Amino acid sequence: MIGSLSGELAAITDDAVLIEVGGVGYRVTMGQVPIAALGGVGQTVRILTHMQVRENEVALYGFHDADARDAFVALLDVSGVGPRMALAILSLYDAAQLARIISADDVAALAQVSGIGKKTAQRIIIDLKGKLGFVGDGEGGAGVATVLGDDDVHAALAAMGFTTVEIAAALKGVDTDGETTTVIAAALRNLGGARS
Repeated sequence: MIGSLSGELAAITDDAVLIEVGGVGYRVTMGQVPIAALGGVGQTVRILTHMQVRENEVALYGFHDADARDAFVALLDVSGVGPRMALAILSLYDAAQLARIISADDVAALAQVSGIGKKTAQRIIIDLKGKLGFVGDGEGGAGVATVLGDDDVHAALAAMGFTTVEIAAALKGVDTDGETTTVIAAALRNLGGARS
């Protein structure tokens, strides 16, 4: 099994990257936000991977951290959820947010993901209840507060018309643990510099 890759980012598409390692190019399917965070072609990158082997296909899926990869693998265990749907979920919510949604039985939040209806959302919640542990103590501790703060920042930037890719780029290098207004101001400065 290939658990991680470290090499040169050789090519980028909407849903995948090509990472060259020792003269071999590995095609890795990823969400748009993680792809945007990798930087440009020619950069040296390191990502964690999950390899899926089927009868006629071997596919690699890439992630920035172990929590995202573990959440992806957990989602694949849910009946009716394939890699594309799991990546769509993790493109909208990070692992901690997903765990909070499942803990709160928030069907509506999961149904916001393209391609997921109410029944599928309910099945995901039932199957993963208690299996994702990415939100601190789960009782309103620091992990939950950080996730809620990130939600506020993302929602505010999205309301201003920025795309998820632009938001990810804007928050790169920004300390997201501070006050929401401070984080938004820093993100807007990054966006202003990128657009000037």
